[in-house]
Amino acid sequence: MQQVYIGPSHSMSWHGFDDETMFESLITGKSPLQGIQNVLEEAQKNNVPGRIPWNLFKDFEIENKCVKNGPVEARYAYICTRMLLDRFPQVLDHRKDMGLYVGTMNNYYGLVGLRNGYRVCVNDQFTYDKRTFESKIGVGFSFVHPMVPVYKIPNNCVANIALDWELRGANANYFGEDSSSTAIHESYLKVRSGRLKQTLTVTSNHLFLNYLDFLFTDLPTLTKKEPAKLIPEKDNFFFPSEWASSYLLCTKEQSEKLKVERQARIVASHQTSFQGVYMRRNLKQETVTQVVTACLNKAKLSFSDLDLVVFDNVDKDKSQIGALVSLREGGNTRLLTPSLFLGHAICANGGAMITTALLCLKHQKVFSSYLDSLPDEPELTAQEEKAELNHVLVLSQGLNNSLHGLILEKV
Repeated sequence: MQQVYIGPSHSMSWHGFDDETMFESLITGKSPLQGIQNVLEEAQKNNVPGRIPWNLFKDFEIENKCVKNGPVEARYAYICTRMLLDRFPQVLDHRKDMGLYVGTMNNYYGLVGLRNGYRVCVNDQFTYDKRTFESKIGVGFSFVHPMVPVYKIPNNCVANIALDWELRGANANYFGEDSSSTAIHESYLKVRSGRLKQTLTVTSNHLFLNYLDFLFTDLPTLTKKEPAKLIPEKDNFFFPSEWASSYLLCTKEQSEKLKVERQARIVASHQTSFQGVYMRRNLKQETVTQVVTACLNKAKLSFSDLDLVVFDNVDKDKSQIGALVSLREGGNTRLLTPSLFLGHAICANGGAMITTALLCLKHQKVFSSYLDSLPDEPELTAQEEKAELNHVLVLSQGLNNSLHGLILEKV
């Protein structure tokens, strides 16, 4: 089995257009919740907290017309891919050794129709070229449900990225509320097994009509007053947000050949699927314990070996906090949730948690999990401070009750 490393990456969110800008925003305590009284009221004013500001990418040149005129989610993924590959063009010298794995939102269009729609866009050699693809995309739409063009133009990020950067290796486009975690997990397994030397993993989330779904489902949480005063240990609250990331996963040998940085080594990855009945934000505490234990066993570590746990505080019953505090048993492992700062990026949430952990590792620093209110005895990180971080556990919960655990090791 090969050791797997996360090489260079690029992310963007409400906090900024690149990793360093975002981390600076996080450690200084900035949040889209600050200064607002009610998330729903702001959304009605078309000021959705956690949405990527339009001025961050409105002038970004995109030649591919299917992306430029397509859904914003596809543009997010495309931009993050381009920002990464423009910085490290040598990655493309090894296209034949690279897989492409993407995690995006389903948004209710038929997967079979989508796949068939893109198949008709190939040329006579059954490959993609830009001219043929763009000339046939209208025909491709007809293979999908007729309401899709009204609801949202089909978004196959794999096809668009593979076309423009001529990536012909193994690939998959995952859809749904935990798809970024699935894409990262699959990339890890492919490199670890030796089937691929490197993978490009991309994820993005854009709040479109899917936002209405979360308004109806979690209206009580989105109408709470002064959300910046919420306390993670006590308050049931989350807000959907936007995020996009691209990552290069590779072996140590490949990173040396490419002469790129290694941000961290992935020493364990474990993922659950649906837990019982589909119930949003209602994960069992024992499931959290099982995933954490599985990761620790794979990494041959104990919980006390973890210097930090980065997790999303999305569960209604606070199962993650309950399980983590119990596993810590009064130890020194720091617990950090960026949920009041990042929100929940739905299908890109795994990327949001992993990038946060990578930046904490890089800067050897943590930041507060709280905004305007601090409990008397906080269980979570309560201030910006230096920290000696070697092993970080990352937990990402899907709104469908899936849970992904990943342990990163400093290199």
